[in-house]
Amino acid sequence: MRSDTPSSPSSVAPPSDFRTAIIQTHWNDPPKKIFHKSKDEVDDALNVQDISNVFSSKLECCKSTFTSGPQKRVVDDTARRIDGLVKDLEGDKLSKEVIRSLHTLSEALESKEYAKALNVQTQLMTTDYEKHDCFKKSWGSHKAIHGNTKSPYEPFKTFKYAGPLRAVYPLSPRRAVPEDIPRPDYAETGIPKSEFMARSSEIKVLNSKEVEGVREACRITREVLEITAKAIRVGITTDELDRIAHEATIERKSYPSPLNYNYFPKSICTSLNEVICHGIPDQRALVDGDIINIDVSCFYNGFHGDANATFCVGNVDEAGKKLINVTRECLDKAIAAVKPGIRYRDFGKIIEEHATKNGFSVVRTFCGHGINQLFHCAPNVPHYANNKAIGVVKPGHIFTIEPMICEGVHQELMWPDGWTATTKDGKRSAQFEHTLLVTATGVEILT
Repeated sequence: MRSDTPSSPSSVAPPSDFRTAIIQTHWNDPPKKIFHKSKDEVDDALNVQDISNVFSSKLECCKSTFTSGPQKRVVDDTARRIDGLVKDLEGDKLSKEVIRSLHTLSEALESKEYAKALNVQTQLMTTDYEKHDCFKKSWGSHKAIHGNTKSPYEPFKTFKYAGPLRAVYPLSPRRAVPEDIPRPDYAETGIPKSEFMARSSEIKVLNSKEVEGVREACRITREVLEITAKAIRVGITTDELDRIAHEATIERKSYPSPLNYNYFPKSICTSLNEVICHGIPDQRALVDGDIINIDVSCFYNGFHGDANATFCVGNVDEAGKKLINVTRECLDKAIAAVKPGIRYRDFGKIIEEHATKNGFSVVRTFCGHGINQLFHCAPNVPHYANNKAIGVVKPGHIFTIEPMICEGVHQELMWPDGWTATTKDGKRSAQFEHTLLVTATGVEILT
């Protein structure tokens, strides 16, 4: 969890994360309809020129508004892809599926929901185009512009990565969740409205029934994490790990909490090597010597559970093993200090002292968080010393501690996908996380 997200009650300054900012914009100012037509009218009448005119004006407006940073990269990437799509389809009618996707994309651009726009345009560009008549008619020019989208490709070629890791697209389609499985409020819209409505620095004390609800969600979360971890091997893709986790989750009548949370496109986070957190599962295959963090969260009967761990892939060097071991020790030492009366700001000192003693740094941008019926809520639990976290630990509190420890600097670099945070110097990072229940005498690890 970012320390500046909307669900971080202690934050006073506006969020620096553009993804958070645009979601707040959406919440406060609902998007206008660009086409002023019903979906049926769009299906019957909308042609490529209509779309071209809409996107030309909106994208130019976006470009002039955002001239630097991740916003500009998202807008520019969207512009390039849409321009290619429009040129390839000019003169043809669009299928209903493509029209609706473009309609959604244009609305996202209108409301400056750039994370949603990027997600929609990625889905457009990774669709099986051959099933659309419009693409069959001009497959040659489409292939010349975009290549065969079934083959792996690197989507952010002009981006200055910090380390050797690259995104490998296409992303697989969003995985389905059976209708009979209860889901959180953001499952369809992408917007966790309940978290926005509940923003407060007050830390909830859960009653016995609520504690049991979180405990059961955490049990499922742990099971899914262990099942996914057993599949880690050289050659498997992170997308395949996502599939395994997703299927294990829905088999347990649970919803994968990350899926469509603030438009996150996958069911788990897979963070490799220099990725600090929130890595998006894609077509990148694991190689010997990788370290990978698997972050699993499950929503079951109205409650969330959250856990993650970092694993070795094949033969990892001694420095990598030390990073993983010290990160786990940082978590263990912080958990050992949990008891009624300790301040939430005190855990950071414990973690940072152990990390720096071993030559590592502690990420400051992301923190632990409260969890219950909400995926993220008070308290914030920073992992570094001299932080200003609010609150004192009390029985009935449930929260996560999830230190992210780095070989080099603690600062992060955000990829153009708006999610993947890597170390700024490209050196490796590791993380471990547990969901914790405060008892009258200490702590119970729920995951």
